[in-house]
Amino acid sequence: MLRVGNMPQEKRPLHALNRLGYGPCPGDLERVNQVGVERYIREQLDPESIPVPPDLTRRVDALETLHMNPVELFAAYQLPVQRAKGDKDAQKEARQRAQVILQEAVAGRLMRAIYGPRQLQEVMTAFWFNHFNVFAGKGLCRLWIGAYEQEAIRPHTKLFFDVHLMCSKPEILLEPFAAAGANQMIIHVELGDHDQQLKQCKRAAAPPRRRIAPNGIPPVHPVFKLQFISSEALLIFITVKPRGCQNFPAGMEQACDSRRPFNTVMR
Repeated sequence: MLRVGNMPQEKRPLHALNRLGYGPCPGDLERVNQVGVERYIREQLDPESIPVPPDLTRRVDALETLHMNPVELFAAYQLPVQRAKGDKDAQKEARQRAQVILQEAVAGRLMRAIYGPRQLQEVMTAFWFNHFNVFAGKGLCRLWIGAYEQEAIRPHTKLFFDVHLMCSKPEILLEPFAAAGANQMIIHVELGDHDQQLKQCKRAAAPPRRRIAPNGIPPVHPVFKLQFISSEALLIFITVKPRGCQNFPAGMEQACDSRRPFNTVMR
């Protein structure tokens, strides 16, 4: 099994293309071999520096609904539905016409992901879109699904670099993600060796803007583990039972009792 840091040099270009994007297009592997993996990563982290092919720009620009704001979309595709109230055939026709919004949103995403050179931006757009879980089949979301991606997701894909390590041995990943510029790393200390993880957290949290958030510490864990958390750590207390769905405790007293020792240690 390949571990962090021991990947053969000849495999790194393909690995980078697969992990930072949707895999290589013709010519991508040759270019990354030529310029080097480090330069490719720096380019992907600065998508505005990567020119978009004119043909792709023209094809995306032709998707009219992607360039309409929410008010324009409502006026063009929802008002006709409302005005046709009482006429089932007219309402059905208006709703079918509005399906172009979702169709163009999907087409735009696929075009950019397949033909676009800003691969990391596309991966992050898909990630955050999925993370916020906006469902096109729910209410009026079908009207604004494309505008939501254009205005609320795409402009912000290169901001705060948050890494959520929900795995049993996150300590082996802390330093590589810190070196990659992660602004925040969240771990679940209940999943592994707490002492080792929190010691690594203290070491990795040294840069001023980096925060390590040991997430999901169950009440049964002793608070002496706090000695390993640096003063820059962000502590998150979850008031739902781990792996339980909306199973809230009777009150907030338990969370307050768990947090009280932190207040003293973190001063």
